[in-house]
Amino acid sequence: MKSRAVFILSLCLIVIALCALSFPAAMVVPPVVAQQTFATLPVFITPIPPTNTPVPTLTLLPRPTVVGCPTPLFLIPGQLVVVTGGLNVRSEPSLSAPLITYFSEERRVRLIGGPACSDDFVWWQITAFGGEPGATSGWVIERARTGEIYIEPAIIAPDEPCFAPLPFAVGEVVTAVTGVRLRNAPSQSAYTTTVVPINGTMTVLEGPNCQDGINWWRVSTMFQTSGQPIGGWVAEGFPENYWLIGIDAVTGATDIPCVRPLTLDIGSRIAVNYRDGVLRRLRAAPSVGSAVILQMPDGIALEVIASAPVCANGYQWWNVRVLTTDFVGWIAEGRPGRYNIEIITSAE
Repeated sequence: MKSRAVFILSLCLIVIALCALSFPAAMVVPPVVAQQTFATLPVFITPIPPTNTPVPTLTLLPRPTVVGCPTPLFLIPGQLVVVTGGLNVRSEPSLSAPLITYFSEERRVRLIGGPACSDDFVWWQITAFGGEPGATSGWVIERARTGEIYIEPAIIAPDEPCFAPLPFAVGEVVTAVTGVRLRNAPSQSAYTTTVVPINGTMTVLEGPNCQDGINWWRVSTMFQTSGQPIGGWVAEGFPENYWLIGIDAVTGATDIPCVRPLTLDIGSRIAVNYRDGVLRRLRAAPSVGSAVILQMPDGIALEVIASAPVCANGYQWWNVRVLTTDFVGWIAEGRPGRYNIEIITSAE
């Protein structure tokens, strides 16, 4: 009896287990959580202005103009060039660099560097300019702000003959028309011993000697400071741009031809203009041998008081009045490429 009760109990447990496998368990539904709300920032929309409302525009200020260097000349380091007179040679390509030397006359030199752009100028490095102690090379500007060219290729051939020399004789006294370098040999690359100033006198000892297309004369003169005698070679220059003149021309015994004068008339205003650093002279008469009335620096304004110049000593002389002082006298016009004056205004 007991066995049968156990059997029935076991059968019931099996039926209960099969029913549990036939029906899935009840799904657990998570509790509903109320969604949290957050405050939002207000959105402001700028209305588009009507078509008849002017819309302000942004005005840009102009950019500052940067002045650069012009296109340099086609020059090649190593070639020979001619540098005009009245030019500074500096240690570096900069207007603030130390000054090495000053060219008071035209020079043939050799390019060794460049071009370089500084201070709105094109610069070239040169050498072989006279052998001044400690100055083996330097820098010069290619052109002025006005466009005037200061340096150009040399076209002197090695065997090119010189122009016919001036008729100087041994023992004759000659005068410097401009500052002339006295060198230890007849060459533009020779060492400079001193500079003979304007109107400085020299005695001819030998010559002419044709070198580099220029006639050279060996002369004796005096040091300007010590008064001691010194000898050397000076270049006579070129036709229409001579740097020496004979004593006969100074005294008026003979003369050399003048070039065509500038176009001036009574009432024209001119200004003293030069680049070699030597003061220009107002003289009592149209002659390099006449008395000096006034030493005139660069920029002094003058008024022409005669309708035509006077040719003497190879120069055209103008009778002028110094506007700032009322001095009256004569000034040499100079020559092309080396004028002593520039025109301010023509006569009305």
